[in-house]
Amino acid sequence: MASRYWVGGGSSSNWNATGNTNWAATSGGAGNASVPGVSDDVFFDAASPSPSVLSAGISVQSVSFAGYTGTFTHNANITLTVSTGVTFAAGMTYTFGSVTSRITMGGSLTTAGKTLPRLDTVASGTLTLQDALICDRIGVEGVSSTFTANNFNVSMRRFGILSGGRTVNMGNGTWTILDGASGGFFATTANTLNCGASTLRFPACANEPTFTPADYTYNAVQCDSPQPGLTAGVRFSDIAESHYGILTIGAGRTIIFANGISLEVVVFTAHGAPLSPITLRRPDDLDFPWSLEVVGSADIAYVRVEGSQASGAAFPATPIPGGVDLGNNTGWVFPAAGIPGSGGTASLGTKETFRLG
Repeated sequence: MASRYWVGGGSSSNWNATGNTNWAATSGGAGNASVPGVSDDVFFDAASPSPSVLSAGISVQSVSFAGYTGTFTHNANITLTVSTGVTFAAGMTYTFGSVTSRITMGGSLTTAGKTLPRLDTVASGTLTLQDALICDRIGVEGVSSTFTANNFNVSMRRFGILSGGRTVNMGNGTWTILDGASGGFFATTANTLNCGASTLRFPACANEPTFTPADYTYNAVQCDSPQPGLTAGVRFSDIAESHYGILTIGAGRTIIFANGISLEVVVFTAHGAPLSPITLRRPDDLDFPWSLEVVGSADIAYVRVEGSQASGAAFPATPIPGGVDLGNNTGWVFPAAGIPGSGGTASLGTKETFRLG
């Protein structure tokens, strides 16, 4: 194992430049030391010049930018693999070519407020956050790997866990799914998902995110109300039974439940408004119902419901204020048709089709 410091002076500003290289054995020392390898610790510090470009895939032990005030460019389609940790610096500039840039790592991660591209876990490694994380994508992909949020907030367009033997510790922060194509939260079975006191949040968006909960228990899931120009729904896509301490749906939001999905909820809130009703429905032209069991408490009003089987000790046995029956429901009690302000009911056996966006 060796230490390598970026000192510049190489044949180009590329990390892997040779004849001469950009590396020294000490901070500010003589250049042309060997390019760092898989067992080496890499340092960009106050004595390191700018810029530096990662133009080829590199594997090292660790990377620290502490004290660096220059620019580090991470080219598109290039992976930086790190075993024991990455530390970014607030005073530096980090740019990446596209979301195809990737950091695959274990150890500790300090982002210092930098937005990162794709972030994957390394096999048999544990990635632990040291501050809040904003990135395009997180993949818990390495065999026997672990992602630990360490109670910090996490924001990304897409989060995914490959099936079998992976562990995610969500902590007590807020996990926010950012707007973007093919976004969402994708869990798979045969892993360990420790949700702690976290909140998984789906804010208003222009692109429909997908939530694949698998068979895990979530502390809190929140689907915010739409905003002007940000009117896409959220698609719950799984046939497993998932569990929720709190499930909250904001006024005006559309939730699409996959055929046969089953949800057990302790505290369920779906409180729309006369001009912003909530829509809870199946995908178009599918026949199997989605199931909702509420076992603690329920606050439901101004909802439009289709294809649902409702049950549970806490599910309302009285008419839902402002509720609208779009057909194929059991266990729900809707107001009688024609009562002013009640919301009314659709004809039994009918189904309305709603287009997102």
